[in-house]
Amino acid sequence: MIRLFFCGDILLGEDGIAFDPELAELIAGSDLAAANLEGPELGANGKFEPFPKAGPRLRNPRGTVQRLRDAGFHLLTLANNHIGDYGRSGVAATLDACRKAGVAVCGAGLSPREAYAHCRLKIGGRTVGIVAFAENGFGACGSAGAAQWGYAGWRATELVEQLELLRGQCDILIVVAHAGLEDSPVPLPCWRDAYRMLIRAGADWVIGHHPHVVQGSEIYRGKRIDYSLGNFFFDYAGVTGHDALQCAVVAEFPDAGTPHFRRIPCRVDNGRVQIDHGAEEEFARLDAMLLDPVYEKYVTDSCRKSFHEAFLRYFFLAAGAAAGNSPAERLRGAAKSLLGRRDRLDGDRLLMARHLFGNETNREVFRIALDATEFFS
Repeated sequence: MIRLFFCGDILLGEDGIAFDPELAELIAGSDLAAANLEGPELGANGKFEPFPKAGPRLRNPRGTVQRLRDAGFHLLTLANNHIGDYGRSGVAATLDACRKAGVAVCGAGLSPREAYAHCRLKIGGRTVGIVAFAENGFGACGSAGAAQWGYAGWRATELVEQLELLRGQCDILIVVAHAGLEDSPVPLPCWRDAYRMLIRAGADWVIGHHPHVVQGSEIYRGKRIDYSLGNFFFDYAGVTGHDALQCAVVAEFPDAGTPHFRRIPCRVDNGRVQIDHGAEEEFARLDAMLLDPVYEKYVTDSCRKSFHEAFLRYFFLAAGAAAGNSPAERLRGAAKSLLGRRDRLDGDRLLMARHLFGNETNREVFRIALDATEFFS
């Protein structure tokens, strides 16, 4: 039997990270412990120019990777929307830090081939394959301004082909995905369909993060999907709910038979990640949200909330639209501005427009929210 430990997003501050003894033992005692490193580690030397983008730029302090290796982590996935926040040099510095610490990486690189390559590890006489990708945003390899470096973006056809090929080469095949609507308790339909497609293509386990909160899990065709593990440790003032429930998963794969998965509820208290015994019932509630007919309602509510509280503001900012008498009038004015001459969209406005219409999650939110006809009343 081999034991795997996977958790969600990690962003460290200068004070680093600590674990309670029980959790530390789980990490150190796993044959493979993996996390998503949200943002590059920037060393003391070198020039790190901020990458042009809309939204915040994140960075991990020098020594982050070594701290995680000392805690027992063997693999860091780098496919996320912040790994490229400080350009090619930031990605290079992070890869170099991982090499020096002896930590395997997956999901980002200095060339498309490196970024989209899988990671294949021999663990307990078995071959474990890991593929990592993120929804397309700033820093995606192959996107404008990042053609030869960055993270592995969502390319459905190529990813399915890769999984079908790896299926015959790996005993256990895992996909780590960084995608979805932030702060939503349920996955969007586009990503739920995508993750199920990855199972059909050969994945044994699909692990999601990026929404900053935990979402439910399901068994699909006998395989497991964890839609979002939330933040494992996220030291950033701009993210709310830093002490909210988070999740790690311990998976035990026997030499023969069905694997066993155990979700570990975690919270951060005074800079220490600790197991929150008694919070397991919250996982059952999140799982129940995935069931029809309540799932559709939760999706619609999440999309409408995000649309009204955030997306409209960003949309108007991109378009430079003036306030109107109603949201519908403002939306029509913004659309007319965006569809007009391109030279009206310059600098930050153009970057924001790119983000709103080039990202899969944002397009899905727009579609679902605009289908709610009461918006135009």
